[in-house]
Amino acid sequence: CIRDSTEDNVSCMVVHGREEQGFDKVFHPKFSPDNKRLAYGAQRGDRQLMVVDQQAGTEYTEVDMWRFVFSEDSRHLLYWAREGTKWFAVIDGREGPEYDRIVTRLPVFHAGGTVEYLAIRDGVLFRTTHRP
Repeated sequence: CIRDSTEDNVSCMVVHGREEQGFDKVFHPKFSPDNKRLAYGAQRGDRQLMVVDQQAGTEYTEVDMWRFVFSEDSRHLLYWAREGTKWFAVIDGREGPEYDRIVTRLPVFHAGGTVEYLAIRDGVLFRTTHRP
């Protein structure tokens, strides 16, 4: 839904006929592979966040709203976030280590939800592995 009046300008998603929480903007909704989960990016003021299964996540300086991905079994979600100058992976709402840059466009999920990606910190390339 989009409500636009002289007092507010709100964007929100409508899921199963119900209006979700409103934000200044919403971006790029994506269903999980089993079509049971929904995630999308949102902006509130100058802060960005992901909304997953109707739950608003932590607000950050920036969220890469185009490169978030569900695991093949639909149990896990990963997205890239930046706070200040440092980037990190957020997997199932938990922040990973901070890096200067994330190199991998999309991470690789393995069986059981383990995820791998490439990132750079202080000029060193890291192959990072997370287990949810």
